[in-house]
Amino acid sequence: MRGDACAQNAFGVMHDGMFGLTRDWEAYIHWISLAAEQQYTPAFYNLGFVYEAGLGLEASLPQALAWYTKGARLGHLASTKRLIDLYSVNKELGVLHSLRTMVWRRRLAKKGDVKSQRILGIHYEQEGLFPRNVGEAIAWYQRAIEQGDKRAQLWQPPLKEEWETAKAEIAYAKATLAPDSAHFRLVMGRAYLNGLGVPQNLALALRLLRKSADAGEAEAAYWLGKAAQFPVLRQVIPGDAMTWFRRASEGGCLLATRELYERVRYDNAKKKEYERLLHVAEKQGDSWAKEYFQFRVEQALPFVERLRKTQEKAESGDVNAMMELYHRYTKSTPQMEDRGWCEADPPPEERIAEGHRWLKRAINAGYIHAKVCLAIDLSNGWSGFEKSEELATQTYLEAAEQYYLERASQDEEENYERSDDLFELAERYLIGCGVAQSDEQALLWYRRAAEMQNDDASWRIGQFYEAGRGGLPQSYEEALRCYHHTLAELGIVKFSIIEALFHDDRKDPWYQYPVLNDDPNVTAWYRAKADSGDSDAQWMFALRLKKGLGVKQDIRMALEYLRRSASQDNLIGMTFLGLMYRDGVGVRESLYLANYWFDKATALLTITGKDTFPETLAEFMWIQEGDEAINADFARASVEIGESHRLFPEEA
Repeated sequence: MRGDACAQNAFGVMHDGMFGLTRDWEAYIHWISLAAEQQYTPAFYNLGFVYEAGLGLEASLPQALAWYTKGARLGHLASTKRLIDLYSVNKELGVLHSLRTMVWRRRLAKKGDVKSQRILGIHYEQEGLFPRNVGEAIAWYQRAIEQGDKRAQLWQPPLKEEWETAKAEIAYAKATLAPDSAHFRLVMGRAYLNGLGVPQNLALALRLLRKSADAGEAEAAYWLGKAAQFPVLRQVIPGDAMTWFRRASEGGCLLATRELYERVRYDNAKKKEYERLLHVAEKQGDSWAKEYFQFRVEQALPFVERLRKTQEKAESGDVNAMMELYHRYTKSTPQMEDRGWCEADPPPEERIAEGHRWLKRAINAGYIHAKVCLAIDLSNGWSGFEKSEELATQTYLEAAEQYYLERASQDEEENYERSDDLFELAERYLIGCGVAQSDEQALLWYRRAAEMQNDDASWRIGQFYEAGRGGLPQSYEEALRCYHHTLAELGIVKFSIIEALFHDDRKDPWYQYPVLNDDPNVTAWYRAKADSGDSDAQWMFALRLKKGLGVKQDIRMALEYLRRSASQDNLIGMTFLGLMYRDGVGVRESLYLANYWFDKATALLTITGKDTFPETLAEFMWIQEGDEAINADFARASVEIGESHRLFPEEA
């Protein structure tokens, strides 16, 4: 009797050490293999994972791919997703597997997987192995939107606007140009190449662009050069991309000239070629080239002449020029030859006084950042000011009050940057730097900074709840809520903060104020909460175990609590667990297992943000491949997957 495959798989999984049984990979593999012999698809996935991570046997990527492929072909969702990730992240597998990734991704998306639908939208929107296909991108984003995907809702509207603009351009061309004219063929060829305003048709696009380029349309040559960069089209376009770009540039196409100078911009051996191309671009109306040569001319002027031009700008009301003069006058010395000062210039005292005059003018002009610069210089005794923490704090207070009053009129990014100054003021109240120590005032400014999306301020508020400071009742529940808000607000995993917290010691950079309370009573509360099943308390207690805060350091137990948190789909717990595997803390280092947990965490994200973890590590790397993925095995790949203009024949 062969036995029940489901039971065999379940019993095998129990031997991974997380379900009460002693960890035994040999038994794990034995029972999973019995289930796999009966074509039980979850067993295929588990065997793939064993080979991928090297659990109980030597790691083998080909074996892992083989088992995942078996599961995927029988419709197992987890096997399909893992197969896609492995094809994506392992560049050494080549273009063949990148194309296979697209095939599997489309199959998964057609079955309704919202994440795959969104990622296909990204692939079609961006250039990679294939030209853009805006129409397909809009369609896949739409499928994801219909299932409530928030990121697709953000990304689709700009593409729709681009599509409508292209449609209007096509309509105008049809109404005003002869169908056999070079410019009409350019408009239509460009549209068909990018699937913009019309369905993508690569063969027709190339025919139209060739005829347009042969008739003297320089921009058509540029688009042929762009097309020649893609492996899917390279074999059917005569000449390489650079040849077409040079031809287009010589014909007056600025887009092509930019493409050429960007390719040699950072190559010191080709500096003369870079400047030659910039001269060409300047004649063609390129604003960057114009600014570049204008800057070169200004730098060639004597220092006094450059100073005079800056003063003219400042006199006309340019606050940035005022601040430049402040820094030039107060931070320059006769020994700074690059500044141009010499013994015949005004003595340092007069220069500093002139710099202070320009700073005062900038402040009077309402430039709040000038006050922040003044506060920094007062705190450090720089730029000719006598060190005074009292005046520095008062100046920070004036700037912070203005920033807070203006927050409604500023965009989110500006408020985010300004919030650091509110946080600095709160820190000064916290430790009594230049002002009487006041928990209440510190809390007020932490809260205001938090309103402007300052992550550090949210964490500080949590610490105040934890300690019962600033008039707040002591509440570990509220503290934990603030900590979660800091690290994963609205499903945004703030990976850089989590990573810093993971590696940081007991003190942070701000006045040596503890990041985590090492009170044993606090730690005991988190442990009790964690043992009751709270996923946030589990990662918090694990972090304390890792650092030895209020409890004896125990890395193995920390790992166990992180697994409990991650098993409840806690974004932060998954990310910390991924870091444990990535850095080999308490476990054997495994990038595969790290990526597995990062992938699970990011799959739960609901909206983008400033510090969002990449869609997944694997997908992020695939999207960034670009020309690096173009290699010798493309011809073999294209034959196996399908012809260049019909990449997915199995769906026809």
